[in-house]
Amino acid sequence: MAGGIKQIRRRFKTKTTTWLTLAIVLVVIITVLQGLHQYMLSCLDKNMETYGKSRHYTVTHRNNLKEYHSKQFTDILVQRVLNSSMIDATGQYRIIQNFLRSQRAQRHEEALHEVTLVTHGSASVLRHLVLLSRQWKGPISVSVFATTDNLLATMAAARNLHLCYATIRENVTFHLVYPLHNEVANFSALDTYLYQHNCDKLLPKISLTNATNYMGGTEYPVNLMRNIASRTVGTDFIFIVDIDLMPNKNLHESFLSFARKNNLFDNTSDDKTLYIVPTFEMQEGIRMPNDKQELVLRLENLDIQPFYYKVCWNCQKLTDYDAWQNEASPLNSTKVLYEVQWQHPYEPFFIGRKSIPLYDERFKQYGYNRVSQVCHLHVAGYRFVVLSNVFLVHQGIKNNLDFHVNKKQEHERNLMLYNNFRNEIIKKYPDSTRSCYMT
Repeated sequence: MAGGIKQIRRRFKTKTTTWLTLAIVLVVIITVLQGLHQYMLSCLDKNMETYGKSRHYTVTHRNNLKEYHSKQFTDILVQRVLNSSMIDATGQYRIIQNFLRSQRAQRHEEALHEVTLVTHGSASVLRHLVLLSRQWKGPISVSVFATTDNLLATMAAARNLHLCYATIRENVTFHLVYPLHNEVANFSALDTYLYQHNCDKLLPKISLTNATNYMGGTEYPVNLMRNIASRTVGTDFIFIVDIDLMPNKNLHESFLSFARKNNLFDNTSDDKTLYIVPTFEMQEGIRMPNDKQELVLRLENLDIQPFYYKVCWNCQKLTDYDAWQNEASPLNSTKVLYEVQWQHPYEPFFIGRKSIPLYDERFKQYGYNRVSQVCHLHVAGYRFVVLSNVFLVHQGIKNNLDFHVNKKQEHERNLMLYNNFRNEIIKKYPDSTRSCYMT
């Protein structure tokens, strides 16, 4: 009997050793494959950088896209998509970070003591990047959403904008996101989108692309998009905005000057202050105001009004637009005017440190996607202060009739999610005396 037990033990030990050896071999193989994958991606990066320095990539006159088309450049972009193995936490979306990097990023000139404008959108709204990259002189990180039907058109739109506009080429880095189940096997048709128009006709073509935020059969993962564009940023500060919000022309330089003057880059102990940029909306077709003085004149003429004034005034009114408008300080300086005590459903646009909590990616489509993050920041102990002389402007007056058909249903669904989210955040910070409910 004892001998039988010993024999069983020996067999068990042999099998255990065999499985352990097999497991170790598998771990080694996986590690090697991961290393090989990273090496291939780094080679692609080096190829892109080398190509970025070539004569084909630095020509200044770009009236005709066909003339400056390069198969090498396009092949690199296609390989970035094919070789990407990154997916989101839910396993629903494929992510291609740094799908197309700015020349600033390729030269490794994105300084730590900087602020990056972070935004997102589908192909049809990428036209806003032309004005946005002219108004904002610093780095821009944009995540672009595509579906099977428009993946090639979206890739081409990013590439064509990159080639046609110097400010986009210099400062804008594109990231690509599309549903994982919507794989595209044939990229040969990509050339059709690259050759069919020149730079002068590019923006109308992009605007007609069948890819619009919040519309169509595929849900738009709005908070995932914001997080993807934020994660790759290497600067101290980020400024997350919607792609159709335009900063005043000197906002980037004004904040950098303000940050240096107040030692924000050197003193990282104050990492829980958020700098609110007052936001407005104006009639379409009106020229963007250059500074606060011109903006105030437009306010008095009723050409401009506070953002969301007719749609959700409670979402913006705590900015105290009257106090901001009446404050008289030199236009060439930026300072903190006053602190705002947050209350639901206030959702300002602000500049904050890159370390701020990410957006909750469960929120998709319309409703409560931004205020959920602001609620999180409030409970976590962040403070909100309003800056002088800087602003954002949305082209077009927001109206309830302008929203897509399913907005009401999405709003109700996300309200249920938001109510659960508020309870989760309160539990996450048990020592906090703050909440996200109306006081």
